[in-house]
Parts: sequence; C-alpha cells; structure tokens
Amino acid sequence: MFAFPPRQMRAGAAAYYVGLSESTFLARVQSGEYPPGARDGGARVWLKDDLDAAIDRRFGVKAAGGRIDDDDPFAARLSN
Repeated sequence: MFAFPPRQMRAGAAAYYVGLSESTFLARVQSGEYPPGARDGGARVWLKDDLDAAIDRRFGVKAAGGRIDDDDPFAARLSN
C-alpha cells in the first residue's frame, strides 16, 4: 500500500498498518485496545506513534525495545 507508513492515517490505512481488516481495527478501537484517533478536519486519523505504542503494550514490549517476559532468562538484560 505504501513505500513507508505515513505519520497519520485514516482508518483503512491504520488497519493495514497494524495488520487487521478495517472492521476488526475499528472494533478494537471501540474496545480500547487501540487509541480512538483524533479529528483532523472532517476525518478521524491515527498517529503512527500511537499505533506503535498500542502494539508494544499488547505484546509486552518496553519502549527501549526489550520484551517483558518473566519466563525469558534474558528479559532482565533486555529491559535495561
């Protein structure tokens, strides 16, 4: 769809970016799993950074790039 992800995306592009259908993405927005987006003129848009943060939370990834996993013996090293 894109050579690079745009910084802000409408629902269809945001869904594509996170690997979901648009209807599943919007359902997960409704459930609070993904951010609600913001109005930009007449369109609702999602910021790439907000989508990345939601995915990181979903999979337990710390901002520094380390994964939070108590069963992983290397987790302490990655979380620093």
